[in-house]
Amino acid sequence: MFDSLLWLKESKTKKLNTAVIKDLNLYGVYEKLLEISEQNETFIYHLCMDKATIQYRQDILADFLATPDFIRDIENNLKGFRELKSKKTKPSGNISNFYSLIDLIITVETTVQCIEDLNQTLLYYKESSDGLLQLKRDIQSRMQTKEFNEMKQDLKEIRYIFNRIKGLEISINMSPGMRPYEAQITKVNDYPYKYPVAFRKSATFLKEDVLFLGNYLSQYSPVFKIGKVDWDLLDEIEYALREHKDILFNFLERYQEISIEPFIDLLEEVTFYRSSCDLVKLLEDNHLPLCQPKLLDADERIMHLKDCYSLSLAYEKSKYQENHPIIYNDLSFNDDGRIMILTGANRGGKTTITQAVGQIQVLAQLGLPVPASEAVLSLVDGVYTHFPVLEKETVDYGRFGKDCERFSHLFHQATYKSLLLLNESFSGTSYLESLQIAEEIVKAVKYKKIRMVYNTHLHELGNIALKLNQEVSNDTAVISMVTGLEHGKITYKIYEGEPLGISHAKKIAEKYNITFEQLMKRLEDRA
Repeated sequence: MFDSLLWLKESKTKKLNTAVIKDLNLYGVYEKLLEISEQNETFIYHLCMDKATIQYRQDILADFLATPDFIRDIENNLKGFRELKSKKTKPSGNISNFYSLIDLIITVETTVQCIEDLNQTLLYYKESSDGLLQLKRDIQSRMQTKEFNEMKQDLKEIRYIFNRIKGLEISINMSPGMRPYEAQITKVNDYPYKYPVAFRKSATFLKEDVLFLGNYLSQYSPVFKIGKVDWDLLDEIEYALREHKDILFNFLERYQEISIEPFIDLLEEVTFYRSSCDLVKLLEDNHLPLCQPKLLDADERIMHLKDCYSLSLAYEKSKYQENHPIIYNDLSFNDDGRIMILTGANRGGKTTITQAVGQIQVLAQLGLPVPASEAVLSLVDGVYTHFPVLEKETVDYGRFGKDCERFSHLFHQATYKSLLLLNESFSGTSYLESLQIAEEIVKAVKYKKIRMVYNTHLHELGNIALKLNQEVSNDTAVISMVTGLEHGKITYKIYEGEPLGISHAKKIAEKYNITFEQLMKRLEDRA
């Protein structure tokens, strides 16, 4: 019914593994979208592979960012379908036609209201993007059809019938123990129920604390409350409306195939933009740099970033108003280096910078601003992550075996246009064995010309970068990058250089007084 706000007819996509979004810590950012999509495959798992689609999204997002109320109004126009989608499934068994009719009336009414509200919203705001202009044309075209006008007229007729129903009289049969055991509708009224006159008059002469059959008399309500109405009662209402049988049946027959799926699809797309707008505003309010990246063809295999940072880390700190500073870094992937071996102190930010590289690539190919002051990057045909797995997932192979199996699968999927991110991989065995397998893997990745960030505690791996470049000569150079230390403190800044060959573990040991010297001194003091 509507043209997509995310895809063009000629769009090219590449599916991401759901584990990539998890490894890059992007779940929190798009939590609302994932909630709406439920178990369905959502479009944040699909990278745009063409610049036209990315530009299409950037233009729509610019319209929404220019007028923040715009996206909120469209989301409000569609909120009725969120409620319809979240409704419980219909009760099992023989369901009354009247139930189906009520359900259908709500759906038709929501559809008509949404189309008219969307039209008013799109007429009010001055959108300029192709996607929103086309949505306006789609809406206006639908409103001008014969079918839409007949739907409005049929709905008006049904409303007239139902508006005449103001109340129902239910007769209750009682057991010898004065318990209600059966209820039936005995009359349909065109006037609302009112408390009996005798009770209302008596209440004016009695104090408010006088009880009558368990209720305050001045607040009289029916004595017996039926918590669950049998569906047979709906059949009785249906019978009471028998004089309108033809009109109601025709409405049910005509609109029973009406679909809410186009509106649900539109709602999911709008929620994606709403989440993105919220993210941009949150970062801008905290004075963090954002930019629209300059995109290059995948064949160029380049990434230049200035003042980049982890989106998920900044998102959490901004959301919870934490005062810890965000550290910016400059990074480049080009002919001087396309495979980064990242070493440094424990808790020195290696995982964070690895995630930042992946986040920026994914966000750019979703058509969104990226967390950096400047960004130039090539498109990729896939982002692959190899992060530690939980012990419970490694029962059959052991952690090291599982790491090897997973990497083999990723390696054969990736091409020279891909981006591969390794986080402390192959650490589930001895140090020497880990180093040997890591060296073999880096050589294979270099041979296949895949861009990669490999953050690792294997400092020697960074030392042999020159040897690897000599063994496999091509335009995919291996470089050693290090997380910095100044005066013994971690700076979280990275730079090209030889591994420091040290670990932050020594400082952690000192903090908790468990170095050899500290333990020996404590023994001496106790003696």
